[in-house]
Amino acid sequence: MIKEIKQEEFKEAIAEGFVLLDVYGPHCGPCRMLDKTLHILEREYPDMTILKLDSSLNEQFCEENHIVGVPTLFFFFNGELKERLTGALSEDELMEIAGPYLYA
Repeated sequence: MIKEIKQEEFKEAIAEGFVLLDVYGPHCGPCRMLDKTLHILEREYPDMTILKLDSSLNEQFCEENHIVGVPTLFFFFNGELKERLTGALSEDELMEIAGPYLYA
């Protein structure tokens, strides 16, 4: 399931399991391309938690996490940051990162 969150929900939302957080901009072309990929992943990997955080509505979060470009992806496992990438990734690239955590 893909869920939109706000900064206040962040810590609780990433606390358990494997979580992919997409920090996006509503008018960002690469963000819209990535969104299509995230919906494919959502269907193929129902155990993956996918969160979205709108950078324009959560400026403090972006400042605190030094986000200067979108999309920025965070990969968490049980609340611990495992990977951070900026830019739209393909399904294969996302699964290369996520696979070891989904099948652990």
